[in-house]
Amino acid sequence: LGQGGYGVVFRAIRSTSVSSFEFAVKLLDPSPFVSDKPKALRRFQREVKAIQALDHRAIIKYVEAGVTRQDKPYLLMPLIQGLDIRTRCEQAGTELIVQLFAEVLTGLSYAHANSVLHRDLKPSNILVRTTDTQPVILDFGSAYLLDELSSASLTTDVVGTIGYIPSEVLADPKKRSPLQDIYACGVMLYEAVRGQKPDPANYQNVGESRPELSWIDPIIKDAVAGEKHRMTTAEEFAERLRTQT
Repeated sequence: LGQGGYGVVFRAIRSTSVSSFEFAVKLLDPSPFVSDKPKALRRFQREVKAIQALDHRAIIKYVEAGVTRQDKPYLLMPLIQGLDIRTRCEQAGTELIVQLFAEVLTGLSYAHANSVLHRDLKPSNILVRTTDTQPVILDFGSAYLLDELSSASLTTDVVGTIGYIPSEVLADPKKRSPLQDIYACGVMLYEAVRGQKPDPANYQNVGESRPELSWIDPIIKDAVAGEKHRMTTAEEFAERLRTQT
């Protein structure tokens, strides 16, 4: 179903004497971003622990986790039938786009309140379920538990996807805060309404091409602003969007 720096996702079927059930299985496989098996396992254990602490409709749940006979960690998850949020927004009106992002931000606010960061938010990591238009955040493979911050866990590797990483994290990969997730959501929202990523240093207003959306520019600007001027919570981001709808 997909492949990234943290592993490969497959469609899987579990058959019982009663019926067959579809799932998504994520195999965490060493890659250029994971240089050795112990490091891969630690990353996997951190991800499982992070997600186990969360229970929110907008965040994927794990059915099972373990290690294969080939020593590859795996995650068993519900199979979400739907489109990634960018593709879904191409077919959506403004009201639905705002609803989707407000819901994603509500899930992120919950995760942040439980000391969990995503750190790799991008359109392919958010699926909008076909049956009920519920956005579901996937792949907390880069999640970081704030309450476990220690000098031993700091890294010089940049975690995330270029284009959705704020400048302060590119400059200092040791920075870990909700601001990285807020920035990524601002980038994705701009993409959803304008069809391209914003340039924070030379921001082009959405309202120039879509006057009916002029109200959204101050919100996005505050989401992709420099570290000192960025809005500080996902909850604030969500509330500002909802106030306009």
